[in-house]
Amino acid sequence: MSVDVTLRWAGIDAPERYTEAGKKATAMVVHWLPVGSTCEIETVKSQREKFGRYLAVFIVAGENLNQKLVDLGHAVPYDGGPR
Repeated sequence: MSVDVTLRWAGIDAPERYTEAGKKATAMVVHWLPVGSTCEIETVKSQREKFGRYLAVFIVAGENLNQKLVDLGHAVPYDGGPR
């Protein structure tokens, strides 16, 4: 069974994909999750946020990719409040 949903990385603020920093962050995610790979997804809330996305934490081989993006400087922590 498959489900098509839109997800947002929970707890982080990453640069927009079209920026140079965003391209580097995207390259890291593609490296960790190449096409056809699988990962565990933990949703933070059981309902969608205001843009219709679920907030999610991505886990690969027991490693939290959301936190890894922050640790490597590709994102900053974000609590959902004003920036």
